[in-house]
Amino acid sequence: MAKRDRSDTGQGGVPVKKLKFKRTGIEKNESGILITVPRGKERQASNEIINVFSQHVATLWPETVGSEETDNEEGDLEDAISRELEGMKEKKKSKKELLTPILIDIQCVVFIKTRSPVDPVKLVEHTCKEGRTKKMTRFTQRLTPIVKTTGASIEDLENLASEVLKPHFHEGQHNLKFAVQATIRNHSVIKKDDIYRSIAKCVGHDHKVDLKNYDLLVVVQVFKNIIGMSVVKDYEQLRRFNLNELYQPESLESNEKTKASEKEIAKDENNLTEEIGTTSDIPDKQESTSDA
Repeated sequence: MAKRDRSDTGQGGVPVKKLKFKRTGIEKNESGILITVPRGKERQASNEIINVFSQHVATLWPETVGSEETDNEEGDLEDAISRELEGMKEKKKSKKELLTPILIDIQCVVFIKTRSPVDPVKLVEHTCKEGRTKKMTRFTQRLTPIVKTTGASIEDLENLASEVLKPHFHEGQHNLKFAVQATIRNHSVIKKDDIYRSIAKCVGHDHKVDLKNYDLLVVVQVFKNIIGMSVVKDYEQLRRFNLNELYQPESLESNEKTKASEKEIAKDENNLTEEIGTTSDIPDKQESTSDA
C-alpha cells in the first residue's frame, strides 16, 4: 500500500485540499508576490503560503474579512436563509480574489497575485518579520513583492519605473542611498545595463547609488515578456526575504536541522540559477562591490 505524501496533510495528519492554479502566466498591470520553491513543490508551497498570507491579510487589512451583521428586518425563514447564503458567497468570492495563485512556466517559481487593498510589499515585510520567531512554511523559500507589472521593453520599463519610484524618491525625499537588484529569467532582450540606466534616469541626481548601505532597494524582475518592479527596505535585515533563513530555532537540535535544510535549499537555488540563467545584482556582504 502506497504511503500518503506528508506534504498533502495538515496539522494532525488531516488531508489538505489541493490548490488549483487559476491560470498560467503573469499579465500586465498586475501586482503580487513571486515565490521560489524547491523543484516539484510548486503546488504545496503555494498552498501553504496562501494560508499564511490569508492570516496576515486579515491582520493588516481587517476590513477585508467582513463582519457579521444582525438581521433585524422582518421576513420569513426562507428569505433569511437566502440572504445569508448570498452573503456567504460574496465573502468567499472577495476573499479568493485577494490572493490568487498563478503558475509560471518556469520551474521552482510561483506567482501569488494580490488585489487591492493588499499591498504586496507590506505583506511580504510583515510575513518576514513574523517568520523570525516561528516556522510558518516547509517549502516556501524567497518572497519577492511586485507592485506592478508591464511589458518587457525599454519604454515599458521606464514608464513603470516613473510610476513605482515616484512615492519613494520624488515626493520631497533627498539624499537617499539606493541599490538595484535585477533578476532575469527566460529573457534575453533587455540586459542588466539597460535596467541600471533606466532606473538611474528615473531616480535622478538627488539620490546616490550605494550597494552595501542603501536605504531603499529597487527590485526589478524580468521573466519572459513581463517586467515587475517594487521598492523595499530592510532587505538585508530580513535575510533577503527568505523565510527559511529567517527562522531561528531555539534548540541546538532544531538549529542543526535548519542548517541542513538551508544547505539543500541553497543547492537547489544554485542549480536553478545555472539552469535558467538567473542573474542578480546585490552582492554578499563578504564580496567587494562597485557602484552599478
